[in-house]
Amino acid sequence: MDTIWTRGVSPTEYPALVGDTQTDVLVIGGGMAGILIARELSSRGVLCAVVEAGRIGMGVTSGTTAVVSAQHSTPYSRLLDDLGRDRAKAYLDANLEAVEEIARTAQGVDCDFERRPSVIYSTRDKEKLIREAETVKSLGFPAYFSRDFPANTGAVGAVIFPDMAQFHPLKYLYGMASGLTIYENSVVRRVKDMTAYTDGGSVRAKTIVIASHFPFLDRRGLYFMKMHQTRESVVAVEGGPEIGYTAVEDEEKGFFLRGYGKLLLVGCGNHLPGEENDDFARIGLFLEKFAPGSRQVCRWVNQDCVTLDGVPYIGRYSPALPHIFSLKAKKHRTNPVRCFFLRQSSSFPMKYGSCFCHQHQSWFTSKPQ
Repeated sequence: MDTIWTRGVSPTEYPALVGDTQTDVLVIGGGMAGILIARELSSRGVLCAVVEAGRIGMGVTSGTTAVVSAQHSTPYSRLLDDLGRDRAKAYLDANLEAVEEIARTAQGVDCDFERRPSVIYSTRDKEKLIREAETVKSLGFPAYFSRDFPANTGAVGAVIFPDMAQFHPLKYLYGMASGLTIYENSVVRRVKDMTAYTDGGSVRAKTIVIASHFPFLDRRGLYFMKMHQTRESVVAVEGGPEIGYTAVEDEEKGFFLRGYGKLLLVGCGNHLPGEENDDFARIGLFLEKFAPGSRQVCRWVNQDCVTLDGVPYIGRYSPALPHIFSLKAKKHRTNPVRCFFLRQSSSFPMKYGSCFCHQHQSWFTSKPQ
């Protein structure tokens, strides 16, 4: 996939798995979530390895717009209503912790990390945003409501999360992958008796974390019945305004935007694979108003999973598989390519790291069967 992130970077090449080996923890999937859990475990002295079907970071990670934020649409008022204050606050705290963890680890990596306020705006429902801002503030974070922002979008208001961030996802991932045991171009065909088998060999592990694009062990967890795929489109242009924030429209197929150097990234979507769509035409019309005279540099389409209840599937893969874990972030319907997993991919490793080191965990939300 050709995106602005894949241009001008030189990824490190890792060998394919050849022969049989053993490790304490095997991570299947070399995207952002998989690499970060491996990095976290390695930092705790756990022997681990990553097996990736293709090249690390070349799936969903390479197509994200790489916004790092605890804000993704307006979930906190809904979580407060559905799950109660304690769980809503735990979810917020986990996301905020993830933002700070990425900020901390990005300090040693040349990945264009920049602090930016994160914005959710609406062109219709001001009251919904006011309530969301009040809810988040009551949970302990200084979010606030602003009228008529962002400019030139027709917004009636916005919820603003200060001090969020953005970065270059592949530069960051390659930095986090340095020093890890990684096998590329090694498709896991099956997992049996805590051993993962590829065409070239096998890895036996005490614990397995499935961090692939889709949880592929169908007989347990039934994830294929509880997730579906969505696709979204992104255009990078030059000659547009330099914006000092990241923003997402709170609509089913709303727009999302961020800056990167002298480029402006604008996207929209949320349609099923194969479904007819007019994403790029809509983006073109949006740019005529928001960035007149801008010129397209690159465009791409990304795809990822949406969970049934809008909460990530994390935790034990199934009660029948006590030593296999699911590490599947979800995409929020409003702004999938903006990449919710970048927030959750950082909070997962910290929680999983503690779990594997036998510390208490209170926020796992997945209840697989």
